[in-house]
Amino acid sequence: MALTVADLEAAGLGSQLATIEDAVATHLDGSVANVAVIAEPYAGRDVLLEYAEDQFGAASGHVTFESLVTDPAALEFPNREVVVVEGCHFLYSRRIGGFDVLDAFLDHIANRDALFVTAWNRWAWDYLAAVKDVDRAFPVQVDVPRLEPEAISALVREHVDDSPRFVESDGHGRVKTVDFDRASVDVAGREVSVPVPSLNVEYLTARDMGEEYGETERVVYEKLARLAEGNPGVALALWDRSVRNGEMSPAFLDDREAPLDLDDDEAMTLTSVLTNERLAMPTLREVLPDVNVAQAVQTLEHQGLVELERDARPRSRDDADDVDAEEARALADGDGAGSPGERVDVVSVAPERFHAAVEHLEGRRLLW
Repeated sequence: MALTVADLEAAGLGSQLATIEDAVATHLDGSVANVAVIAEPYAGRDVLLEYAEDQFGAASGHVTFESLVTDPAALEFPNREVVVVEGCHFLYSRRIGGFDVLDAFLDHIANRDALFVTAWNRWAWDYLAAVKDVDRAFPVQVDVPRLEPEAISALVREHVDDSPRFVESDGHGRVKTVDFDRASVDVAGREVSVPVPSLNVEYLTARDMGEEYGETERVVYEKLARLAEGNPGVALALWDRSVRNGEMSPAFLDDREAPLDLDDDEAMTLTSVLTNERLAMPTLREVLPDVNVAQAVQTLEHQGLVELERDARPRSRDDADDVDAEEARALADGDGAGSPGERVDVVSVAPERFHAAVEHLEGRRLLW
């Protein structure tokens, strides 16, 4: 489910759009303040970039980096008044010499009169702001925050044509406020099975939502917001894949919460995919030379954390200097991504397990 400007406005992100409009007005007044659009995967970064391009019209050119860039000489930008740059998180790597391309990019924009509107992965940006002060190069920062349940519900209502019927049960029975699991305890040298209560947190926190929502509907949106980590694109993907025969229940989201079992190599591989969003397998091997990447990706795919697109065809760089803004899109050739026409396997983040991935990696302090 692709996000739209109307979706973002419904979700309360109108201020982000207004910030872009202000940047346009400032630029027209003769002041250049480069812009960074910062968001998690699927959170609407591409929508904000398209909105910026629409504001600037024919004055803008567009460059997309789709894979890791390791040669500063590969940095080529259209000779336009405004340059929109997508995929800036591909301009560095955490290895020796891994900041050379990023440094060249920052030097380039500092010496151009053009306005640069750039897009960054949230976790890559936080890391680079801490170790490279990259935020100093972009006075205007458009941050897409995590949404609260009411904003998620407004987003879904805007995006979905037909609202489902909200039901409290599925084939396994009623979804209860308190569940009971069994646990074994030692009593006088004997193991005894006892019931252990487990609260369904969403049934408690959902009371904060407005009275216009039914009880079960509130619980669905609470759980949806939590599993999506407040991410609008992930929320829509979860919604789309969870509605069953015109019905929606909190229970339909339960299978997204299975615990993760990852070793260090698998966790590092997942971190690389999450912070880059989409990587060719050869690039992953280059970034993680000490990891059996094929085995790690297989495990991550089995647990539903990543999606593997087999035999994908990387697009080559287009000449963006002599075409209009609509056509001025270039894909930078990245290290290990394959030459034009060559097919490679590409790994991307799976929206269904986004919450599980983020929670696990934050717990291991692999995400900032």
